[in-house]
Amino acid sequence: MWMEEFVQTIGKDGRGSLKATMMFPVQTVGSAEHPFEGFVDDIRLGTTPETSFVNTIALDRKIDLLGQVALANNTELVKEALALTGKYAPTAEEIAAMTTRVEEAISKAEYERADYSRIDALLALEPDDDSVYTAASIDAFNRAKTTLSAICQKLLRLMLT
Repeated sequence: MWMEEFVQTIGKDGRGSLKATMMFPVQTVGSAEHPFEGFVDDIRLGTTPETSFVNTIALDRKIDLLGQVALANNTELVKEALALTGKYAPTAEEIAAMTTRVEEAISKAEYERADYSRIDALLALEPDDDSVYTAASIDAFNRAKTTLSAICQKLLRLMLT
């Protein structure tokens, strides 16, 4: 770890030799207009302060998707991709090339897409006679529909990115 001076070495050289998991919520980091919201789940510490890091989140998500839809035919590719994201500081070129390979494997995968017809039917529900409901219950119903729709859209975006 680096503070003002080198403090201590934890584990061995290279990422992945010592693994610990600790997730903590982060309410807001950054500006008021564009805050970070979510969880920090991958912190890389090293002894080379000049190292530049490349974001691997999009590749991580695509590896997960490939593992879900076509793992049987792509176990070696998944292993290679995980090894790359497990490196201490993979380059942008390495990440881009692997992302392309994983995206190609996903595009060739044959899998049954999810059936969202039940959710679509629920989102289309409207009471026949809303006079029997209070304004508060209609408001709660509409908020639930909006929330369900937002969740579905967010899940779809996550799977496509």
